[in-house]
Amino acid sequence: MDSGTRNPHHSAGESPPVYETEFQALVEMIGYDMPEVIVDLLDTYLEESAGLVEVIRTEGRTDLSSQSLMRAAHSLKSSSASVGAMPLSVLCGDLENHLRGIGDAIDVEAQIVRIDNEYGRVSQDLAVRRETLLNT
Repeated sequence: MDSGTRNPHHSAGESPPVYETEFQALVEMIGYDMPEVIVDLLDTYLEESAGLVEVIRTEGRTDLSSQSLMRAAHSLKSSSASVGAMPLSVLCGDLENHLRGIGDAIDVEAQIVRIDNEYGRVSQDLAVRRETLLNT
């Protein structure tokens, strides 16, 4: 099965942090001849997503029903999907849906730990991709 079509509901160890098919679609949309633009996009994602993960961590410790927790989960879901980090996007979407009162009931604290761990895998993967792009 192509890594771009794996089920993002599998555990993190079963799926790559960034799906190659989705990442390559982003690269193709921007253009292979513009690696600096892709690097800039990755830098922006990594900077903004680190802040969103911190909001999720902080709000998860203090107020599991906060609007800022829901907004951070929504934003991280969308931005992660845009760079191909589909497992992280799904984890955030599941948290967002739970907080909105739709979807399956989840253990919010455990979900936040999963999001934090998956974000670590995504940031490592994207850092490698970033360095590769800089050296092309």
